[in-house]
Amino acid sequence: MVGIATDYFKELFTSKPRRDCDHVLSVIQPFENLNEELTVEFQAKEIVEVVKSTTPLKTSDMRKAYDRVE
Repeated sequence: MVGIATDYFKELFTSKPRRDCDHVLSVIQPFENLNEELTVEFQAKEIVEVVKSTTPLKTSDMRKAYDRVE
């Protein structure tokens, strides 16, 4: 029984040679200027909007953050 479990996990966590992924990569469209959008500095009003739109169950610790922003 121990041998079966050992073999199972050894195969599960052992890397295998990578297959040719060119066919998958060929259909992925690059995002233009995505990095620029992701690195833009956030504004305090954006944080306030998110905190206000979050349900009370999710905001138990967020109220402290909201108080600091206002």
